[in-house]
Amino acid sequence: MKAVLRLTRHSLRRIRGLMIASCVTLFLFQILLTLVARSFEMSGQFSELANFIPAFIRPLLDQSFLASLTFSGMVSVGYSHPILLILVIAQAIAAATEPTGESESKFVDLLMARPLPRRALVARSLIVMSVLTTAAIGSMVIGTWTGLRFLAPEGAVAPTPRVVGSLAVNLSMLVLAWGSIAMAIGSWSKRRATAATVTAVLAFATFVFDFLGRLWDMLAPFGRLSPFHYYAPLPIVIGEPLDPMNLVVLAGITVVASAVALRVYGVRDL
Repeated sequence: MKAVLRLTRHSLRRIRGLMIASCVTLFLFQILLTLVARSFEMSGQFSELANFIPAFIRPLLDQSFLASLTFSGMVSVGYSHPILLILVIAQAIAAATEPTGESESKFVDLLMARPLPRRALVARSLIVMSVLTTAAIGSMVIGTWTGLRFLAPEGAVAPTPRVVGSLAVNLSMLVLAWGSIAMAIGSWSKRRATAATVTAVLAFATFVFDFLGRLWDMLAPFGRLSPFHYYAPLPIVIGEPLDPMNLVVLAGITVVASAVALRVYGVRDL
């Protein structure tokens, strides 16, 4: 355990700059998002947003999307914004593939010269990935509540603590699931870039399958294979409770992928 903690401190020191920059960016994004929502609310433009949606697009949108065109919905949209999803998932992938990078750079030779079990390297990366994810999404939550505390116009309907908490928890589980998948892929790969690229392509492909599966019944079974299928922010934004099954599935993916990484990295040729 002491070895894992030492490795964790070493890794966190190496990425502290990235972590701080990411947290500040996500915090400021939520502040700016609240400013935009404030502007729309005070000018009464939310009632006009739906009119800008072309008629041929409307059948593709469900009621939860249309209902999210509110002050509360706009403040909460950061938790499902594609750019932010890419950022937090990319961070998790970077942390998860660290053992592969150490093997590629031969830094692992120095580590293995000590009485250190291989599983300690994977356990270290699991902890670092969890810390990064918690810090990133935690900064979003702090930014959300800071913005609401100081910028929300009087009378605006703000997202409740339950809504923000549910979005944060569901997003955190999605990010950890993808980080664990990257770790499992990296445990087989000899190059960190290869593991990261394969995971990124897989994430994109499953995102597309999930999106198309919601529109086309024939692809619906394939969409359910995607981790993104179990992250549904819009229903949460309009007040529906977080589906516990989504958390169970994402947690299951995390556990299984982490177990694969521990097993494979423990026997692979370094």
